[in-house]
Amino acid sequence: MQIFDARHIGQQIAAGRKAKNMTQSALADQLNVSYQAVSNWERSQSLPDIDKYAQLAKVLDLNLDDLIGAEGARTVTIMDDDSAPVDARTLAEAAPVMKPAQVEQKAARLSPNLTTLKEIAPFLSSTTLKEKVMAQIAQPGFAQMLVQIAPFMATADLDAVIAAGVPADDDHLEELFKLAPFRQTTSNDQLGSQLLKARGSLNAVKKLLPFMSHNVVNELFTTRAQADLTADDLTALAPFVSETVLADHVRQLSRQGNGKAARKFMPFLSEATLVNLLAN
Repeated sequence: MQIFDARHIGQQIAAGRKAKNMTQSALADQLNVSYQAVSNWERSQSLPDIDKYAQLAKVLDLNLDDLIGAEGARTVTIMDDDSAPVDARTLAEAAPVMKPAQVEQKAARLSPNLTTLKEIAPFLSSTTLKEKVMAQIAQPGFAQMLVQIAPFMATADLDAVIAAGVPADDDHLEELFKLAPFRQTTSNDQLGSQLLKARGSLNAVKKLLPFMSHNVVNELFTTRAQADLTADDLTALAPFVSETVLADHVRQLSRQGNGKAARKFMPFLSEATLVNLLAN
């Protein structure tokens, strides 16, 4: 099968369309596709159907070989026999045009490195991906590569991999913060509590806050406020704390006559709550 370079084709379509002073919608209408399809082609997110290339070349006044990059294209052979072996690089190039089950069967016989694994990750099940990732835990750059693979894994599988291969130490914190959007909320809660206990400042968990549970963030805020009502790091939690908890904190500061500290939290309160606080 012929494997085309999606990036090259996307650039050719975009350049040709702009040279003709056409909108994506206008080009889509001529090809009888959606403008979203054209947008995806130009961003290299997908390729046109095989029967669209000749029409594209004609509409955009492009040479067909230039459009598809025939000189740089590769021809690879994927046998119909699922038991036939294939190397990791070939599978990565052919996966976009293979059926998911066939990719799974071919991948089962491979031990891809981290770079190749990243390329075939979108085409593998989370279960298979977890198995392949686990086999690479000892490799240099594992945590950094996991960040790129994480969007294609189920949260439970990702958490299992992190527990096995990405320790919560200073060397891996940046990666753990980047992995937070793809993890289970309870895992981020545990990491946040661990960091707070080790470092003693709420600023240590600032990057995790959007991915932690509301109740846990409220609890962290309340506990910290009880220990030090005017602690500087309390403002880090303000955007993520419930309005009830925050209003109560402002109320306590006001009772102490500490209006300056109270004003730091007012931008995070609704107008109705502020009016109520002022009235009382």
